Parts: sequence; C-alpha cells; structure tokens
Amino acid sequence: MPMLTRAFTARRANQQSRRANELLGLMLRERPAGRIRHVLYNPGFVRTSHAGALSRPARALVSALAAVAATPVDRAVEPIVELIDQPPQCQVSAYRRRHRLRLSAGAADLADAERLRKVTESL
Repeated sequence: MPMLTRAFTARRANQQSRRANELLGLMLRERPAGRIRHVLYNPGFVRTSHAGALSRPARALVSALAAVAATPVDRAVEPIVELIDQPPQCQVSAYRRRHRLRLSAGAADLADAERLRKVTESL
C-alpha cells in the first residue's frame, strides 16, 4: 500500500522519495536495463529558494542554515557535470557529492524494492 495517502508533510514526502530512490537503485542493480547506465546522485544540502510546503518560520530557519552550511548551486552541480563527462562504467552507481557509495542491501531492502517494482508496474 503506497504511503502518503493522508497526513502529508514536506518531511514525510522527502523521506518517502528518498527511500523510493534507494529502492530504485536496488531494482536497477538487480534488473539491469540493457546498455543503459544509471547514476544516482545526492548533492547534499544545496542552497536553493526552499520554496514549497515550508511554513514561514521553517523557511527562515532553513534559509539561515543554508547561509552557513549549504553548498551553492553552481558548486553542487560540478560533480554531475564530471559524471556526464566521464560516466562510470558500471551499470548502476551511486554518489553523495563526489564520494562513491556502495550499493548494498539486505533481504528486507530487496523485498521492498521488489514490492515497489510491482506497485509501479500496476499503475
């Protein structure tokens, strides 16, 4: 059963989308898509407008944090450009900023990825 059918919050939506992307990476690893190579990329905390479902106080707090801790957009995209110019040779790879991540999973993660695949195909 898909989540977020009620009681939507930006935080819940972010958590669910992150998990869905993790599971997508596992699905791609388990079921390669021919010659297509996939790169999963997490830029970390990026300094953006933070528009959306944030309340005014939350937006002020995030903006203050972004001013001191977030990566400017132009620097956040540099690793993406590098990956486009020199793509990894493996079928599926994952990066957090410039650091390559291991794609590993337990049985429960693989079962969740399979469940996501089935739900997606049924849509």
